[in-house]
Amino acid sequence: MNQLEIISEHASRHSKPFLVVGGHSLAAYGVIRLTSDLDLMVSKEDRNWWMELLLGLKLTCYQDTDAFARFSASQKGLWPIDLMFLLPDVFQKFKTDSKSTQILQTKVLVPKNTHIIALKLFAIKSNPEKRYTKDFLDIIQLINKSNPPIDMDEVKSFCEKYGPPLIYEEIKKQVR
Repeated sequence: MNQLEIISEHASRHSKPFLVVGGHSLAAYGVIRLTSDLDLMVSKEDRNWWMELLLGLKLTCYQDTDAFARFSASQKGLWPIDLMFLLPDVFQKFKTDSKSTQILQTKVLVPKNTHIIALKLFAIKSNPEKRYTKDFLDIIQLINKSNPPIDMDEVKSFCEKYGPPLIYEEIKKQVR
């Protein structure tokens, strides 16, 4: 049983929903890229449960903030895991609009494609030096590969709300 299967089984047994975000979520929309960790979005109200689960699975928490917790894996072959904590109502919106897919032989939920774009825009705005190149390319590939096509008015709205200035114009230049 792989790490995601184990996590999914525990979460299901205890009614603790989660969404896979980050690099793994892109595959649900035909965008393939290497990733070195597993990113999970969970409700902030379930924070303690998730922290205990990952610690119980022998991961080590090395960063813990109000919005994120990052875990390293001590065993070879295990993914480092990042948890993103959202307010319950925001998490519920992501979950309601999510898509079911298979990742690492495990049935999971991923955010809808435009919500992934919003997350990537926020990451770029929060840390442009580190995030711009990778996340900008993910956004372009996600838009170009989406079928049916992504609503560019929604992308523009997310760019204005979550992205750095002028990013929508840069996106439009790159989109086919």
